[in-house]
Order: sequence, then C-alpha cells, then structure tokens
Amino acid sequence: MGGGGGHIMDMLKRLQANRNARTSNKTEFKQHGHLVHTSDGKSIDSALRFKTVSPEKQQHVIREMRLKLKTRRKRNLLLTLFVFLLFATMLALPLLFLPRKTIFVSHN
Repeated sequence: MGGGGGHIMDMLKRLQANRNARTSNKTEFKQHGHLVHTSDGKSIDSALRFKTVSPEKQQHVIREMRLKLKTRRKRNLLLTLFVFLLFATMLALPLLFLPRKTIFVSHN
C-alpha cells in the first residue's frame, strides 16, 4: 500500500479486534429484561412506576419550566452582551490614546 494507507488499515483492524473482544450485554438484557438497575448497582425485580399528575398540575409545571428557561436565556444574553461590550471597550481604548502621526503635504 502506498501513500501511508498502512497505518489506517492497522487502525481499522485494531478497532475490529476491540469490537470482537467486547462482551455484549444484549443477551443478558434479553434474559433479564425485567430487572431494573439502580444507581448503586442493585437490581429491582419490578418495572419502574412513575407518579401520575393531573393535567392541570402538569400544565402548571410546564409553564414554570418555560418561564425559568426564558429568564435564564435572557440573563445569559445580557451577560454575553456585557462581556462583549467590555472587551470591545478594552480593545478600543488603546486606539484612542495612541499618538497619531500627521502627514504634512507641502504645496510648492
């Protein structure tokens, strides 16, 4: 192989070997699909049960979440604008105080 393609083939072979060496969890899940694993590593022999909420309460929670998101976006936008203006003034201030060279054109 020319043009440096050998190292790419080695990489592909290594990736394939790693993929083949990896144990698959699919068969275990098919056998024990009803088990639910918790964050501490224990397993529960029942399906998850979610709380039921009335549609009014659900709408209230959704409205609160949207309001929080809106205020957070507004705060982030204002913070971004403030930082941008701060850096723009930091860049512009030295330009105001640099000595200016004047070019005199003599009219003879």
